[in-house]
Amino acid sequence: MNHAVLEVEPIDITFVRGHRRFADSGHGELLMPPPPSLAAGAVRSRMLADAEVDLHAFAQGKAPPGPLADVLGTPRDPGRFEIAWVALAHREQGRDGGGGKDTAYLPLPADLFVTEPVPGRPTVHRLVPCPVDSLGVRGSFALPEAPVLRQRERSKPSGRWWISAAGLARHLAGRTPQATELLPSLRLWKRETRLGIGMVPERRTVKTGLIYTSDAAALTPGTRFLVGVRGAEGALPCEGLLRFGGDGRGASVSVGDAKLVAALFDAPVPKGRRFRLLLLTPGLSPSGWLPPGLEQRDGAWWLRLDGLEAKLVAATVPRSGVASGWDLALGQPKPAWRTIPAGSVFWFEVVSGDTGPLARLREEGLWALPQRDWHGERERRRAEGYNRVLLGVG
Repeated sequence: MNHAVLEVEPIDITFVRGHRRFADSGHGELLMPPPPSLAAGAVRSRMLADAEVDLHAFAQGKAPPGPLADVLGTPRDPGRFEIAWVALAHREQGRDGGGGKDTAYLPLPADLFVTEPVPGRPTVHRLVPCPVDSLGVRGSFALPEAPVLRQRERSKPSGRWWISAAGLARHLAGRTPQATELLPSLRLWKRETRLGIGMVPERRTVKTGLIYTSDAAALTPGTRFLVGVRGAEGALPCEGLLRFGGDGRGASVSVGDAKLVAALFDAPVPKGRRFRLLLLTPGLSPSGWLPPGLEQRDGAWWLRLDGLEAKLVAATVPRSGVASGWDLALGQPKPAWRTIPAGSVFWFEVVSGDTGPLARLREEGLWALPQRDWHGERERRRAEGYNRVLLGVG
């Protein structure tokens, strides 16, 4: 694992808003986990402030002085800095008020299904791809296989669960995670709704009748954000405060423990005829479900990288999202991209070559694949942490 880890602990609540306009409902919805671009903006802003960089000049395209120029570059042409992932660290508190060991948690992958036949005792199930022709159903399937949940009795998914880094590593190795490696989201964070009133900026007065609400995340005691960062050695903040999330809410920052997530990145590259690709961070995709960089040929989608050629045979993808943001240099919104949610899973079948090149894919993310027109957004979105992946046996 070749990236640093920061621990970010909000002082109060954290506003993590999506991209739906307030005008649609008068309500700002909460987005958890936060997109990696939120962490990118918070950490880079703190680095610029520590170096006493003229923020107006930086926004207009002037690179910071000294070594920071290679790390951060400019808003239009970023340097080496990039976000690798965002997770939560949780320390369970004992009955005596003391704390136990820290555990890193990530959202549950889309190919895992959790039921709760006995309240408080979850059971983990894995989705397994099966040929569509063998299912006895008809539909507009885009791929030759569909992930299937095999159960003796029908059941519904239980709540919203997060999985530990060790449990996710077990799952990627082809084994079913244990129930003890899951944690319900309510043990990590709770949703709070806050009331807001619109203001007239020029007068600093209230706009009559303009009232709105926003959801915020209140992390439970012992829970913090973990942020993986690459390419910023020696320049990252190690203590103090930073602005994290909407409304510039404060959070403390410190050096995190890389061992909490080491199992996800130290595992060997999967070998064999099949492998799984899991999105560690949201993936940018014009279609909203297909990973960027795949080639379409003969009615199928292909992953080609350094002699490896693999066919996409199955996928499980939740509803797509949107990535946008504000361009400080141009003073306007960034182009909006549809995103494949983190946790989406894609099964590939190797047709030629071996899986050795997958090490590069895990290192560089989907940016390692041949990319088409990104409208000048490639390097900026790479620095913001999109398109990062993990790999598992198929």
